[in-house]
Amino acid sequence: MSFDEYETHKLNTLKKFLESRGNIKIIGAVTQNVEGAIPIELLNYKYFSSFRKLHIKAFGSTETRKLIKKWFANHPSVDLDGKVEKLLSTLLKLNLPRTPLAISMFLWIIEQQENYAPINNATMLENFIEKLFAKHAKAEIYADKFDFKNKVRLLSDISYKMLLDDQKDYQISERDLIDFIDDTLKAKKFDFIKPSLMLNHFLEKGILVEESDNGIPCVRFRFSCFMHYFLMKQMDYNQDFKKHVLSPDNLLTFLEEIDLYTGTKRDESDILSLIVNLMEEEYAEINDIIDSFPQKHDEVFESKNSIAATFDGSFLKKLKEKAKPTQSELDKMNDHVLDSVIPEAGIAKKKTELTNREKMERLWTLAAQVLRNTEETKEKDLKYNSYSSILRCSMSFSFLWKMQIDDFIMENGDKEGFSMDNELKKQIDILPVIHQMWFRMLLGTSKLSVVLKEKMLADSNNLDATDFEKFLTIFTYADIRGRDQDKWIRKFINSVKNHHIMDMTLFKLVSYYFLRSKNKESDSKYENMIGDVIVKARGQKKRNKGRIIQLYRDRRSKEISPSQD
Repeated sequence: MSFDEYETHKLNTLKKFLESRGNIKIIGAVTQNVEGAIPIELLNYKYFSSFRKLHIKAFGSTETRKLIKKWFANHPSVDLDGKVEKLLSTLLKLNLPRTPLAISMFLWIIEQQENYAPINNATMLENFIEKLFAKHAKAEIYADKFDFKNKVRLLSDISYKMLLDDQKDYQISERDLIDFIDDTLKAKKFDFIKPSLMLNHFLEKGILVEESDNGIPCVRFRFSCFMHYFLMKQMDYNQDFKKHVLSPDNLLTFLEEIDLYTGTKRDESDILSLIVNLMEEEYAEINDIIDSFPQKHDEVFESKNSIAATFDGSFLKKLKEKAKPTQSELDKMNDHVLDSVIPEAGIAKKKTELTNREKMERLWTLAAQVLRNTEETKEKDLKYNSYSSILRCSMSFSFLWKMQIDDFIMENGDKEGFSMDNELKKQIDILPVIHQMWFRMLLGTSKLSVVLKEKMLADSNNLDATDFEKFLTIFTYADIRGRDQDKWIRKFINSVKNHHIMDMTLFKLVSYYFLRSKNKESDSKYENMIGDVIVKARGQKKRNKGRIIQLYRDRRSKEISPSQD
């Protein structure tokens, strides 16, 4: 149903029909630009505005898990948790709706990959758009004359025009867009397509969406990721635009396009080198300052005593308050994260004016994304050197992050009414873990496992390697379940000296214990490692570890039912 002024006659006809027929139930649906929003025009129709309103909500973790389980019912070896995590992270990254259709399309894409191997977001989005257009369907509109590649080229030209016009939400009036399509097709001597039909095709497919701007019909891309994708394609078609995007003055404005471009190409070594060099130039001064500290990056996280050293039976009591979460509880946690993402109400303008802090953040995160994408490069040592540089600069950014929080507290601590909120306190207490999770999100792929292992080997032979950099690499390797991960964690426990990093190691192991361990053998493994950390933190001999482990086992037997082991 539509409630704009052009539909008044149809709505009145429907109203008269319903009123004349008595007890008839009607179910109507409306498309939404913003999830959960009711069209404001509905209020102009008293009869229909009195209808009961229902909102078809997006799929949560539980529904997604059930759909994946049914989808891969004939493949019992499929990693269900891994598929759910990969799918939800992709939808979050692209900010696409979690509808059954979208999820099913992504499951179809995953299913086509050999051994269901994870693929990057660029490829997922590319396949999603191909599926949306039914690329290989015989009945696809104008398939014999104006095929999928023609449409992608036209949409890319449209996105570029929208970028140049620079209007709100990068929208364009419907009339201007039809004229632009007409001019583009005529320039290519395509006279077999009506521009208005082509526009309707894009609208029906959901690539573009209609809006009204002060009564003027306008069109924009339905989601930001669609516009980013087609702008990225313009880098292939328009070399001047590619040079513009990759210029040092502009590349931080086109983060998404560069991520997508390198994710589809997968071998853009020159782009990786360019961004890493720019990052190193930006971080040169702060890196030199930090290197002059006795403990380098560990300096900012140093504390006199380890919290882990204070743990005994009281630590077990605190853990007892948080029993091992059920799958339902984990799904609720995931859903809370998903629900906190604000649905797109438009397309955000590209930010061209950046603070120094924003530049530093964007540079190291973009470099990390491009390294992850540049998987096909054969250039010797490029991956390892890039990883080492990104790791160092990311730690420097974390250092500045910690200093900024400390400065804020120092400036405001004496002011009346100042209180440190929970979020700020968490950042201070577990900043190394927060940074490691961020780092893992950007670089946590099994395709970099060899690079991570090379770095761990180098660090084990380097007396100057800090505990913080070892921590980031080792637990990123463990998070992706790298081969011999337990051996590397144990080596790190034996070598770690920084008290704060020791506490964060305990934090990670406890999280593995509760969220990853699925059987008694795994429980025993993590119990031993947790015991090793506490024993080392307290300066005790290893024979005391057995008492600590037994306390953990006693607690587990009380709180975890046999069905959960």
